[in-house]
Amino acid sequence: MKITLKKLFSNKKIKIFLGIFIVLVAILLVTKIKLYSISHYTSNVYLRNDGSARVTNLVKMRFVGTYNQISIPQTLPNGVDTYRNLKVEEIVDGKVKRLKRGLDEDLAKDPKTNYGKYVVSPTWNKDKTTMAIRVYDNLSNKKVSYRISYSVADAVVNYGNGNVSIFKWNVVDGFNKKVRNIDLNVKLQEKKAAKMNSWIHGSLKYNTVTDRKKGILHIKVPKALPSKPLRVVLLTPKDAFLYNSNTIYTTPVPSLKSVAKHEFETSDIQLHKKKVKKFSYSIMWLFTILFGIGLFVNSLRLYNKQIYVFKFLKFKRFNYQKPSVDVRVFQSQVKHFKINRFTYLAQLLQAIDKKKIILEIAKNERFQDIDDYKLTVIEPNFITANRLNELLFRNLDEKNSIKLSEINDTLTLMGEANVNKVYQKWKKDEQEAYKKMAANQRNIFEIPKRSVLISVGTAYLLILINLFISQGKNYFVIPIIALIAMSLLSIYFIGMQLKFSPDQFEQYIDSKAFVRSIHNIDKIKVQKFGNINKWKKLIPYICVLGLSQHLKNKLLKEYNLSDEKNDRLPIAIHYMNFATELADNFVALDIQNFQKIK
Repeated sequence: MKITLKKLFSNKKIKIFLGIFIVLVAILLVTKIKLYSISHYTSNVYLRNDGSARVTNLVKMRFVGTYNQISIPQTLPNGVDTYRNLKVEEIVDGKVKRLKRGLDEDLAKDPKTNYGKYVVSPTWNKDKTTMAIRVYDNLSNKKVSYRISYSVADAVVNYGNGNVSIFKWNVVDGFNKKVRNIDLNVKLQEKKAAKMNSWIHGSLKYNTVTDRKKGILHIKVPKALPSKPLRVVLLTPKDAFLYNSNTIYTTPVPSLKSVAKHEFETSDIQLHKKKVKKFSYSIMWLFTILFGIGLFVNSLRLYNKQIYVFKFLKFKRFNYQKPSVDVRVFQSQVKHFKINRFTYLAQLLQAIDKKKIILEIAKNERFQDIDDYKLTVIEPNFITANRLNELLFRNLDEKNSIKLSEINDTLTLMGEANVNKVYQKWKKDEQEAYKKMAANQRNIFEIPKRSVLISVGTAYLLILINLFISQGKNYFVIPIIALIAMSLLSIYFIGMQLKFSPDQFEQYIDSKAFVRSIHNIDKIKVQKFGNINKWKKLIPYICVLGLSQHLKNKLLKEYNLSDEKNDRLPIAIHYMNFATELADNFVALDIQNFQKIK
């Protein structure tokens, strides 16, 4: 496929690139390019046995553009603030020219008048002494080398109370350009050094060659950045500098091993390794937390993918709506597991609400005051549903009806012992039914046990890995605690998932909110719910909680009603009166576990 120039330049991206390139070239031409680089830096140090040093540095530079001067910084060894026998030479095309030293006054002159000179501007501070050697010459578009040599005393420090001599020096320091291809050669006058250890600070890449027999150290560094000085540390026994008078005393007494350990731990390579290790720890830390959160969030979800976290965190403060579950399920959800008279009354009232039984008011001759309550069974299966129904509804008339007074008479004639016998059998049957219902609830929803074990097992495996990697350090204390907490919460929610299906969980939230609401009914105005008979459908559930009498008193007070038994009372009050009168027959049987209805 042939690509023509016309087609190439029609590309919009190519046009933009060429436009930017042309603008940059124009800017560079207008501003006149001025660049210089340092291609090589060779430093030769000769250490005499009296601790003094002779330094010779060769700096190879290349200039592009017009230059009349250049500053070459030189840093003296640690603790040294004076120098002598300074010599600066310029090398161009193999020709060596020694430069003259100028005066401070020359700094204010036109650089062109100072050609062939150099001026030294020393700077002293606590840590180091730096010489800024300003060289004046026509350096435009040239390759120039400068050889700088000088001598310093007391370059080496002897520890008087230990067999340690140390030489510290910033080989390259103060350049505002990157320095490449650095060669450092250190030679001892005392050739046979028992030990020679060296470290480089300021670069992660370097090559060191040590010849103890000849007392020579050679270090090659690819580059030094302007933001970081390149520093060499040489450690030897005091035998290498027997005549050195630069002696200090420190506490504790230093040894070759202790000083070497300190220099090794503070070297750039070791510090870099620590940073990498810490970074890897941080990544593992982050992964651990994210895994824990993922495990936790996954456990917050039910198996049905339509259920998400927000439904689990849903909180309903008050709920006065009729629970959507059967009274039995409601009782198991709110953990009222003890079977008593309230359990039966709740089931009976729910049967009335579902029209399995019809509750009627039996009036006296004046047709105003209530004389009794009459129950009419619509569904025959209701009587055979449990033992208590068979007992209470055994004397139905031809219309399948029976009055509450007749039920009371039946219980009285049977005697407390016989009634208690039937009552205890009914309670036992109910307990068995509740156990089966709870088992069914647990089996409605299941998470594969294998996936649960894998997720939780992986979480604790991560904990073990973290403990191993951290090697006893405290980097992972927080993530381990967090992961354990996440895992425990995950196990808790997994347990909840095993117990409830998605719909059941919603029903569970509603039921809990309903119970909370009924217990806090004194804090609200029930009149705001409108007609009092709206409470009729809630009475079976309130009866389970044993609070029907409490609700009745609340309704009578707020709706300004009397407690006289007449047909003017709302049907909701009649429901609760009926429940109270029927429950009185079982108070003696439940008195050991429950209070009497107030």
